[in-house]
Amino acid sequence: MQPFLSVSLPEVIHSRFVTDAANSRLKKSILGHDQVEVKHTGNFAMLDDGARPAVSRTGLILKPLPDRAEPFNTAYRIGGAPNLPEGLSWPMPHGTPYHFFAQVDLALLRQNCPAGTELPDMPETGTLFIFLCLEHWMDDPQPVILYTQEPLESVPERAPPENLAHLLDNDTALAGLVHEEGVSEDGKLLRRQNVDVLPFTSFPDGWLKDDELSQRQMDELETLLGRLTPLPDPHAPPEGVEAPWMSELPLRFRQDTKLAKAHLDWEMLFDWSKEIYMGLLDLIRDKLRDNVPQNMPPQRRPGIDEINELWERANWEHHKYQFWLLYLQVFLNPDSDYPFDFRLRHFMEISQMCRGKVPARVRRNFCALIADIEQAANDGTMVHLEPVALPEYAAIAAEDLAEVARKALAVLKPRRTGPEPRRPAPANWDEYVIRETTLPERTKNNYNLAGTGIIPLQMFGFGYLLQSAAYENQDKELLLQVGDPFGTPLSFANHGAVIQIWITSHDLKAGQFDSATATWEFT
Repeated sequence: MQPFLSVSLPEVIHSRFVTDAANSRLKKSILGHDQVEVKHTGNFAMLDDGARPAVSRTGLILKPLPDRAEPFNTAYRIGGAPNLPEGLSWPMPHGTPYHFFAQVDLALLRQNCPAGTELPDMPETGTLFIFLCLEHWMDDPQPVILYTQEPLESVPERAPPENLAHLLDNDTALAGLVHEEGVSEDGKLLRRQNVDVLPFTSFPDGWLKDDELSQRQMDELETLLGRLTPLPDPHAPPEGVEAPWMSELPLRFRQDTKLAKAHLDWEMLFDWSKEIYMGLLDLIRDKLRDNVPQNMPPQRRPGIDEINELWERANWEHHKYQFWLLYLQVFLNPDSDYPFDFRLRHFMEISQMCRGKVPARVRRNFCALIADIEQAANDGTMVHLEPVALPEYAAIAAEDLAEVARKALAVLKPRRTGPEPRRPAPANWDEYVIRETTLPERTKNNYNLAGTGIIPLQMFGFGYLLQSAAYENQDKELLLQVGDPFGTPLSFANHGAVIQIWITSHDLKAGQFDSATATWEFT
């Protein structure tokens, strides 16, 4: 395959090494006008007519699927144990066993791509096994890629060596590299994920400043990711039907509200509690702003500051995606004698570190809180905050709080129609991250925000230009790129790094995968 540019890049990779005139003509060639070739003369590039440059290649975005995705015959899988046949040993260069990353069926790889997809010349059959030295990854170790043409239908999975490093060992370079939920029970393997293979037109992003070129690639990737069929949600009620648990709520909260899940889960409970609580504080702050006398004594001022502090503290609290709290603590419930803000804080605290479906008892307790707010609104009572030292100014109408609680239901609606959540996208490696990347609202801001960062999990095409490796290896094929998690539990980009594995076109065609080399780059 012809390289994109036949130039030698100066030391400063990101310098503008193409003149404005040349860049303009290159832009025309890329968009289908003039056919030109870039050649290097001195410290800038000139363009000659007559040649057709290779300005794009077919790349493959590797899209990990959640555990519950319907199984299908995928060419690519990440994690689990490899189906190594006899004759292939688990890689242990210098006595250090490597971690298994991926298994690739080359025959299925072509079958999984749409008809007409142009991939580099490579063996028609066979399986790749990709191993990475994660234990000492900061020393820039080379990967080990094993290749076999032996059928694997009857080959069992190979158990990892006993001395393979635990992926969550915080005393080594592995600290923070792998998400805690993305490993096997023994901590030696990444959890198994099937991968969807998505072809796209790969341009050398970042090599030349070309807004039209970058936009063209982004548009394709946004469309590609945006048109993916959202994975079926087992909790989703039939379209147009309310979530059954909402029948426990007052009528005000059941009208014109279609939620994404038939069951209340802990994240939803946290979101709704937090939204109501912060809305309550906003009502109080508005009340204070409008009614506190200008000549209020200084000793009364701390009460106002306390409200602002409570709001700021709540704004920074997010669902943790961590673990279950103590059983007893989850089922504790302040009764109706407690102020509403205290009860809302209780539900925020018990749901913050829980996951999964909310137990019926806790759900009923929360619905009882909502019902009490509705009853107070019907009675026309006033609501006071528990910790505030300004009762004469802090009281608000219960009707206003009930409306806040109703509007807060918006945080429970499907993300594709609801507002952006207050919290950032969580680090949960499996369903949440992957599902978010399949929905258009994540891609509308551009492909660079589709996963959890800007460096996609990729095979073939042009590599991401972090430093100089993607340019220096432009005449090779990109066998694998791992930077941001992109739905996997592994993230080099969290440490400012990217690994790119390269192989020459000749060796790829010949199946000589042991010649592949890796480049490690850091910001």
